[in-house]
Amino acid sequence: MALRELVNAGEAGPKDQCWVWQHAKDRDGYGAVKVGGKQWAVHRLSYSYHVGTLEPGMQIDHSCSNRACWNPDHLRQVTHRQNMEHKAVRFKNNTSGYRGVYPSGTKWRAMVKHNGRVIHLGTHATALQASLVAEAKREELGFLK
Repeated sequence: MALRELVNAGEAGPKDQCWVWQHAKDRDGYGAVKVGGKQWAVHRLSYSYHVGTLEPGMQIDHSCSNRACWNPDHLRQVTHRQNMEHKAVRFKNNTSGYRGVYPSGTKWRAMVKHNGRVIHLGTHATALQASLVAEAKREELGFLK
């Protein structure tokens, strides 16, 4: 199967929305296909086809945080550290729904992890306020959006 046919097998949508792979996914939720007996991540194939070659030592980050997305406008080359800093994991014990925001008594604590250390950003009246403070700090530190 040609790369073009493979990439076009997905249902592309509007360029400003996620193109969610509707076929097989790997155990981590990334779109997956077999080509020549080898399994490939669809987002990596999409990046290679639409954007270009991935530089050695670099990773592909989903700016939308949707692992099944293969929209090339949502994919970017990053270092491992940048990928981990952008990681939008919401832990099971995170009741705020915001990255880096946790309950602290009747308030919400904001924090950012950078270069292996946690930066505490104080407590705030609402989870939204705390998330805005954390987001501003991540932007100041040069995190990817």
